[in-house]
Amino acid sequence: MGGYLLGQNYGDGRTQQLSFQPGAGTPGFPALVAGAAYTCQLMNADWFRLVSLSFLLTTDATAGNRYVSVQYLDGQGVPIAEDSAAVLVTPSTTGQRFVGQLNRGAAEWNTGTDVMFNLSGLWLETGRSVKINVANIGAADTFAQARFTFDRTPVAEAGLEPELAREREARAAYAAHEYGG
Repeated sequence: MGGYLLGQNYGDGRTQQLSFQPGAGTPGFPALVAGAAYTCQLMNADWFRLVSLSFLLTTDATAGNRYVSVQYLDGQGVPIAEDSAAVLVTPSTTGQRFVGQLNRGAAEWNTGTDVMFNLSGLWLETGRSVKINVANIGAADTFAQARFTFDRTPVAEAGLEPELAREREARAAYAAHEYGG
């Protein structure tokens, strides 16, 4: 098992950690763009779990407080779950740091400190994505110094295709049992 961390029970699979900075040479994870939410599409046939996220948010002077959340999107771009701290960011805020962690029990924030919030730890399948969303985002609002760390369980590389087939069968059996068909 050299080079792998166990992110689940030994018999369930292998997990690697993948850390990246958007736009810093990691294929598939483009740079952050001013005035836009950031979405990262997860690689095909692997399972991912967001375990850590940090970024700075600077807001422009346009009216309206911002509300920041991390959304987990299905294959059609619809949020299926969301993590956030109950914090409003005012216009003209410079470099407010947000830090999300899987093992954090509660969200908290005090003036002049980082916004700390917990991550739900959902395992995300093929076609899913993670989005840093800002409600009322201004045209000149910017993200900086974003860092993501995922637990990644590869299921379709290095001869792991049988594991992917087993997973599909297990999901089909669960759906048949749970939903009667």
